[in-house]
Amino acid sequence: MPRYISNKKLYDTDTAEAIATYEHSYKSQFNWYRETLYRTAKGNWFIYGTGNGASPYAQHIDNASTRGESFCPLSPREAQERLEKYGETDLLVELFNIEIA
Repeated sequence: MPRYISNKKLYDTDTAEAIATYEHSYKSQFNWYRETLYRTAKGNWFIYGTGNGASPYAQHIDNASTRGESFCPLSPREAQERLEKYGETDLLVELFNIEIA
């Protein structure tokens, strides 16, 4: 699967742990996308996303849009915010030592 280098660090979806996946399909299949939050063995976070022509991951060529993919390293805070966006309460408590009131 995809491998990316950013800031002299290799991010690999095959060796990293997939923490959560979010799939979005609003209005039509053209808007469909999937993004997965990963954590590496060294504790680095990243998102790998793929989607159709009207998604955030679309590739734009001339006047057309087509399926695309993207990778984005995240800080621990950004990973936490992504899990909040996904509504992953149990994972937030487990991974980020959220205090139970």
